Amino acid sequence: MNITTCIGLFVIISLKCFHAHAQFGQCPVRKVLTYNTALLDQPLSSGLPNNRLPRREAIINELRRLDADVACLQEVWIGQDVERIVSELSDMYSFSYSKLHIPGTLGGHLPDQSGPSMPPCDRYTATQFQRCVQRNRCMRRSYDNARTYSCINHHCFLQYKLLSQNCVSCMASSWQNIQTVVQKCVGVGLPGINMRTINTPGLLLLSKRPLINAKYSDFHPYTKELIERGYIEAETEDLGKFVCTHTTHNIPYYPEMELSRIGAFSTFTEQGRSERIELIQKFGHKNRLVLAGDFNVGDAFGPVINKDLPQEFNLLAKYFNVMPVKECTFCWPHVNIYTKSVEGKVQTIIDHVFHKGHKVVDMSRVIKPTDADLYGTFPLSDHNGVMATFSLC
Repeated sequence: MNITTCIGLFVIISLKCFHAHAQFGQCPVRKVLTYNTALLDQPLSSGLPNNRLPRREAIINELRRLDADVACLQEVWIGQDVERIVSELSDMYSFSYSKLHIPGTLGGHLPDQSGPSMPPCDRYTATQFQRCVQRNRCMRRSYDNARTYSCINHHCFLQYKLLSQNCVSCMASSWQNIQTVVQKCVGVGLPGINMRTINTPGLLLLSKRPLINAKYSDFHPYTKELIERGYIEAETEDLGKFVCTHTTHNIPYYPEMELSRIGAFSTFTEQGRSERIELIQKFGHKNRLVLAGDFNVGDAFGPVINKDLPQEFNLLAKYFNVMPVKECTFCWPHVNIYTKSVEGKVQTIIDHVFHKGHKVVDMSRVIKPTDADLYGTFPLSDHNGVMATFSLC
């Protein structure tokens, strides 16, 4: 038997072993989920109840059913919701991380978020800001969001600057009316029972396996943001570097007053591009990486999908591999009633799992209104999730 024959037999035997290995389900896989939970208190759509607490419990059930190895959640703004999700799923996900966690080598420790805590807003500074907004009638009913923020920026910026980031984030995630903000965000300067804590970027990372050197980074650390944007990164055993993020969405007006005042950005498009470029600069050279989240950008995949800043999506796709799902993850109102306040018809794919150095077995849309709803009427969020399955063979 010559060397060529030996090599040929070795290749054939190796291929047969590989196929037999896969056929009997012995090839290990890792499932990664990204999901925007929309767990805030303000209405998700005009005239509809928010249902935050029952939606949270239903989302926990869906996370258990889907059984991902790693889950990157966005818009888990309220500390008590972070704690509830972490504690209820602790038997499945032994490791977790958010901005509220105490940093540690295996993913950090989450302090109790339900006991006495300092209020997000100091009563004096919040009262001064509230009085300025009311005095200048910035919340008048005839104003749309753009005119409201323009009014606040023009008349009350000095009062706004005195608010802490936690206070601004609490107001943004809790706003229904001024009474709800006072009740949930403003205190007297002393720890209060059940005063909410705030996970300012809304990110929560869950994992079945250790998260080594997990940490959170703010995209814009030296300014206060109405919506704080950043990312969690950690080293993992099987997937290499894992990054969970939520980059800026694109809307016509720009309410980030402090960022615009210092001349950093004038639009959300500019701000979002800077965030995505930072991800490329920091992680684009990695050989083994998973980058998951709500990126608020996407190209047109499928016959009825709308483009959403496709040039921004394609910029990321130059540096990271991606297999987008073929169905919308942020869908028309007739598909998801929580999006009915969106202007025009929206049918976009903006939730993605990018990667490098991995083999994709499957990429699917999950947590759809058709297979997970509340009371037979309401979806669990205004987004659907995306589940990526990677083969380790």
